[in-house]
Amino acid sequence: MPFSISYNIEPFIYCNINVPMVFLMLPYNKADMETDQQEESIMPPPTVHQPSMLCESTNSSQGLYTPQVKNDLIPKINQEFDSLEKVQVFYNRYAKEGGFSTRSHSSRKSTVDVNVINCRAKLAVVRKGEKYVVSQFVEGHNHSLASPRRAHLLPSHRKVSAAKKALIEQLSAANVPTCQQMTIFDLESGGIENVGCSQQDLYNYKRDKKMTVDGHDANMLYEYFQSEKAKNDGFTFTIEKDDADRMTHCFWVDATARKSYKYFGDVVVFDTTYNTNRYSMIFAPILGVNHHRQTTLFGCAFLCDETSETFEWLLKEWLKAMPAGPPKMIITDQDLAITKAISIALPNTLHRYCMWHITNKFSEKISALAYKEHYAEFKNCIWNFETPEQFEAGWVEVVNKANLY
Repeated sequence: MPFSISYNIEPFIYCNINVPMVFLMLPYNKADMETDQQEESIMPPPTVHQPSMLCESTNSSQGLYTPQVKNDLIPKINQEFDSLEKVQVFYNRYAKEGGFSTRSHSSRKSTVDVNVINCRAKLAVVRKGEKYVVSQFVEGHNHSLASPRRAHLLPSHRKVSAAKKALIEQLSAANVPTCQQMTIFDLESGGIENVGCSQQDLYNYKRDKKMTVDGHDANMLYEYFQSEKAKNDGFTFTIEKDDADRMTHCFWVDATARKSYKYFGDVVVFDTTYNTNRYSMIFAPILGVNHHRQTTLFGCAFLCDETSETFEWLLKEWLKAMPAGPPKMIITDQDLAITKAISIALPNTLHRYCMWHITNKFSEKISALAYKEHYAEFKNCIWNFETPEQFEAGWVEVVNKANLY
């Protein structure tokens, strides 16, 4: 029976007798897992399709699956723990052996919505004095459980330890690829299931490490921009960080760029195809052409992602720095996020796609033979027809000749 191990995540409930509170490890829902991918760029565990991957669990007449684990790992009513952390460690160990995962949630409400997958499996404890006592334990699951070979991929059982982080830094400094780093951890741990994290976790750690601004580089950049602004009032910049002190956006433009835009800013090109080397941020220049057909710079930015909100922020900051107003036309790559941002920030600007990107798509969309035989006709249709009617007629003709319908 196909199942996604990303759904095998069950609740843990903590009730404080003195202060009404509910603490639980709830199931992830699909929307939560998708939210975790766009913003952090973390991948959920893969979906398992082979029945042989399923844990050997008891399937009762009610359709419930009971984890088959050692008796000393099974929680028991009135079992006592010294701290809430020890409860979590114990239940998480039981979850790993049983083939499901846990997460934590706190609430002062007496009821909590746990109908994501309608699984009632949970562990509830109450605080009595200095102890935490198990008051309720529901063992049965209404879904298949992960096998021991797959349990290590579940979210609550994956963690990049401090020792691994230190080794990742050393291996990365020696230019060892991430895939080879994972192989080293595999050999060191005696098996991939003993590593404690996935290769994607290594990528995520390195990504977050690169995004973290330790203060030195950020201060140097800020001080440089301040010195440029002190020398010339026409220089302006904006640097933004998030709550974790990570640089998210950086935009700057000097007096020369602002003056050039005043004379040559009727058509601009917005390009996001460049990445910086160290922090993996996107370098996004805004360009134009002067009367000598030379490339002219109208502004620059570093961006940490390519979302429509980020592009909208950049375009609005850029317009603030340009007293000449918005351009008549902007040329970009074909990108939905950029298109959305332009429609909001530059509603009266004509938006067109870059010809290089358009022609580059031909080899991807049609066969190599058809592209080679009809390249001249495609090129003639794109470059030489001046009216929409001519283009449409020529386009239909070349498509028919190439049998692309």
